[in-house]
Amino acid sequence: MLTVKWMIDGVVTEGPLCTSQAVIKPVGSTGMAMMSLAIAVHTFCVLVLRWRAPKYISKLVVAAIWAFTALVVGIPYHSHRKERYFGEAGYWCFIRRGFKKEQLISEYIWVWMAALLMAILYLIMFFVLRGWFIVDNGVYWHKNYRPRHGDVKPEEETQDERDSKAIAYMMLYYPAVYIVCISPTSVSRWLYFTGSTVPHESTLFGSTLFSFCGLFDAILFFSTRPDLVFGTSGSESPPVALSPAAG
Repeated sequence: MLTVKWMIDGVVTEGPLCTSQAVIKPVGSTGMAMMSLAIAVHTFCVLVLRWRAPKYISKLVVAAIWAFTALVVGIPYHSHRKERYFGEAGYWCFIRRGFKKEQLISEYIWVWMAALLMAILYLIMFFVLRGWFIVDNGVYWHKNYRPRHGDVKPEEETQDERDSKAIAYMMLYYPAVYIVCISPTSVSRWLYFTGSTVPHESTLFGSTLFSFCGLFDAILFFSTRPDLVFGTSGSESPPVALSPAAG
């Protein structure tokens, strides 16, 4: 929304509004990357490791993400506080172009790291959910797996466990949307850091899609967690929340 000012004026002008946008951008991008990664790790723990974290963990995760984001954005700024650190950076305001290393440290490296780790986690979850690998007191290739229970029929899942797993399946969409949304802008930024010329159409398309990530998450939340949005009827209890944000 802050970019609307530059669209109306036809030029990016430095000042308080520009500085605000320059600070919000790395804080928002880094925080979203870490939260999306936290959701992916939590989903991995439920689906693959079959471990459910205590509810208080969500509070610690959120606090840790805020603290981490403040440090990675604040420390580089403090090191250059006497210089023109935040300002015009092309189509918006950000860390100025002369501070490429700081741009990486404050935002892009965490965005790319989160996307890479999420892709690895989801690849593992895909193999497990497809039954190619089985986790049962160890990790086994499905052709070599021998149940620990022998002839004893394993206990059936409880309703609470089935509800938790159903929500965990739906949580898979959140990091998937994040990876899709950051891919175009990541390509543009990578070309920029390597010194290549990036067409402005590519930059604007990637930035627009990345900005829609919050909207897509909101749509997913309304679609996958209607019990939290609209409430439950009667004595029905809402399913167990599995994401750090909803926990």
